[in-house]
Amino acid sequence: MAFRPTENFRTRVSEALYLTAPRTGASVDYAKGVVVGVIACLIGLGMPPEKALKLIAELLPNNYRKEAIPRPFRETLELYLR
Repeated sequence: MAFRPTENFRTRVSEALYLTAPRTGASVDYAKGVVVGVIACLIGLGMPPEKALKLIAELLPNNYRKEAIPRPFRETLELYLR
């Protein structure tokens, strides 16, 4: 059975990804750790990696810091953001 995030779950992920925005007080390294943690959580819950990255791209704040996205995921996320 595939994992389907509830609206509450999506809200929690969105709140965590807010730390990728500037002026949140979170360092770039901390924000990268949050992104990796969210990806790991989604995959651990049974979501395919592509869908996990697509969900993250959907929930990232518009003003996210590109450097807050770990380099291995950045290119794929940018494809989903277009």
